[in-house]
Amino acid sequence: MTVYATLGNLLLVPIADLQNLASTINVHGDTRKVADSTGKKRGTEVLCIVTGTTYAEAISKGPKSSDEWFRVDGGALYTPVNILDLLGGAAWTDSAGCSYDAGLLTADGTDDPTSTQDVVLQAGTYRGTITVAGEGTTGDHDRPLVVITGDEDGPLFTYNSVPVLHPTAAESATNKTVVDFEFTLTEENTVTIELSVVNEAGSLEAGSAYVAFSLLEAVAPAA
Repeated sequence: MTVYATLGNLLLVPIADLQNLASTINVHGDTRKVADSTGKKRGTEVLCIVTGTTYAEAISKGPKSSDEWFRVDGGALYTPVNILDLLGGAAWTDSAGCSYDAGLLTADGTDDPTSTQDVVLQAGTYRGTITVAGEGTTGDHDRPLVVITGDEDGPLFTYNSVPVLHPTAAESATNKTVVDFEFTLTEENTVTIELSVVNEAGSLEAGSAYVAFSLLEAVAPAA
């Protein structure tokens, strides 16, 4: 736990901490007090250290570790580093002939993985959710494979199960499968998220599957 200095009644917090999901200032706790230098609520006010002697007042837009901080003077938002484009898009690198957009992951059956994203996260414990679906039948289907790996801590999470299936269009499946995951980083890691489309045997497949992410949230350390 980081104990921040104060100026008047406000904590002095580096920009790097406002942008770190797992920093003391961003992890929410139900019984936190300003004097503890911890906890985040909607409307929490801090003085952001812009440079060594330049400060800007910032206010939390919500209690979650993922919630942004806005500057009272109208300056740039401070956004905790997180997964971007939760349904696919520009933040993802698609293999040639593949795509990931609006939750629909479409693969050519030869590139592994189909789509990737790297996120640099600091030491801490993180939770997230994926919503997934496949298409076809139990014996003949396409489904998503999700693998999350840290460059320092190694394998963090893998989803390789049969989700809810739609006969012809994964994105149209009702009551899609929701899977919670959690992982812990012992130090700063470049976390790589890899998405692929596989068949009922777990082999690469030309086809489509549905994947959507929630924002990651940091887990408060045990007291």
